[in-house]
Amino acid sequence: MASHIRVSYKTKNLPKSKRRWEVSYTDPLTGKKRTKGGFIREKDAKAWQIKFEDSSREQLYVDDKAGSVVFNDAARQWLNGRRNLKERTYNDYKGLLGLGESKRPEPDPQRLLLRNRFGSAPVSAITEEAVQEWVSDMERAGKSGGTIRKSFILLKQVMKEQLRLKRVAVNPCADVEIPKFQPWALLTDEDEGRRLEPEEVERLAAALPHPFGFLALFTAYTGLRAGEVAGLQLRDIDLAAGIVRVRREVTDINGILSYDEPKSRKAKREVTLDPYILEELRAYIREHEKAAAAWFGERDDVQHPGKKLPLFVGTAKGRRGKNPVTGKFDVIRFDYTKLLRHKAWYGRYFKKALAAAGLDSSYRFHDLRHSYGSWLYDAGVDIKTISRMMGHASVETTMAIYVHPDRDKANDAVRNALGNLRAGSANRKGNVVPLRRQA
Repeated sequence: MASHIRVSYKTKNLPKSKRRWEVSYTDPLTGKKRTKGGFIREKDAKAWQIKFEDSSREQLYVDDKAGSVVFNDAARQWLNGRRNLKERTYNDYKGLLGLGESKRPEPDPQRLLLRNRFGSAPVSAITEEAVQEWVSDMERAGKSGGTIRKSFILLKQVMKEQLRLKRVAVNPCADVEIPKFQPWALLTDEDEGRRLEPEEVERLAAALPHPFGFLALFTAYTGLRAGEVAGLQLRDIDLAAGIVRVRREVTDINGILSYDEPKSRKAKREVTLDPYILEELRAYIREHEKAAAAWFGERDDVQHPGKKLPLFVGTAKGRRGKNPVTGKFDVIRFDYTKLLRHKAWYGRYFKKALAAAGLDSSYRFHDLRHSYGSWLYDAGVDIKTISRMMGHASVETTMAIYVHPDRDKANDAVRNALGNLRAGSANRKGNVVPLRRQA
């Protein structure tokens, strides 16, 4: 690529100490003549010229102006170009990249968040060493492998786009080492204690007001996610076949509830109902349909949705209804046109119910789903079926996060298996090879 060094035209008549050098070259991206100036010494201009010509031969040339785009702007441009993202995924990415405004900024003294580590840096200044140091800092801070991978992959995708736009010579994430995905490593002591027993679920359900008690029971015996439970409609329940079809979920984006596609392709599934919960569900639906018919019958401005009626509906505005037995205003009123807002009922009733049931206050609603997987595993259901029922993308995820077999039983099984193997070997004759050579 032709280029040559010369004294700047604007300074050629000045004293030597005030002259500036420049490199005249042809831009390999546009084919236009350009000038890189401002060099105080000729050897500085020569060094830039050599670097330019080397990068041009290796097709690594980067336009200085293009590479000066800061990471935050580049990330926003990348995100806006992802038109096929689900709204929830878009908002997740937006949060990880730090592009949204938060009323309560997350404390980040170690600058581990992408926006704090790279946000104001020109994309061309982000090096492999800087990325590797960032990953190492997250590991030292105790961030999980999953958290590190998610942030790193997002950074890598943004920088891949910068490479395509010729803003960087190479993707600085290409050779960075990150923690390997080890599903079992995701487990913590707290995770292992998050299983409830059937009797505990019954106590929890009894402590919750109707219909949230049945909702908790239903979740524990189907393993559905909170959004999937809220997304169920009457048409998704096949009482004759004893199955529930998961076809949608409810998402909460900036306070607005709406139906959305399930979390993944495998999250669309059919879940087999236990005979016990099937009968409970049958009774609940009879009561639910009767209450809905009465509610819509009192109103002329709304129409009954038929089988599209949500299995669990949202609460109405205003104070609660009067209990005819106690005289207290403790009866929850519902709006059968509304979707169920999980956070609202969970925050209002769940923790109080745990206390009333004499259960650990650290239990979460998600632990009901967790318990479902553990129960099935202990009952001898094969792991592939459990994974399918729970809508996981892989069997490893099921094993790592939700299924916690009884470790004492597992250890006993291993000891017994090896003991039986030794006993069987001692009884066999002919082709048994001694482990130790006789002296």
